[in-house]
Amino acid sequence: MNKQQDIIEARKESRKDFNEVVFVEILGSSSATSNDQVILECTTRDVSSSGLKINTDHPLLLRSILEINLSFKKSNQSFQLIGEVRWTRCIDDNHYEAGFELLEADHADMEAWNAFLSNS
Repeated sequence: MNKQQDIIEARKESRKDFNEVVFVEILGSSSATSNDQVILECTTRDVSSSGLKINTDHPLLLRSILEINLSFKKSNQSFQLIGEVRWTRCIDDNHYEAGFELLEADHADMEAWNAFLSNS
């Protein structure tokens, strides 16, 4: 079995194709006094209640836990989510795909996210 098949079989729910802008916030920790916050503008490829796949021009660190701000222009809705990078793949020079598993957190909009998906 190849890696792509493993990724597909690991999915818990069916995915919906979405092509929207998403902002991924990376908080660094190189020192207590520096501000290493980086916000990446990415594009979603597909989403589900438990995860999403994005395209980005920056590599992401496997197993990192990141804040994700999803903004949907068509419905004028946005969601603040927390996700763990479960896999990454280099598509070509400076273009990457990454798969996130969404995590429950006090400040995550998981309930609203699941309601949005069930009505889409």
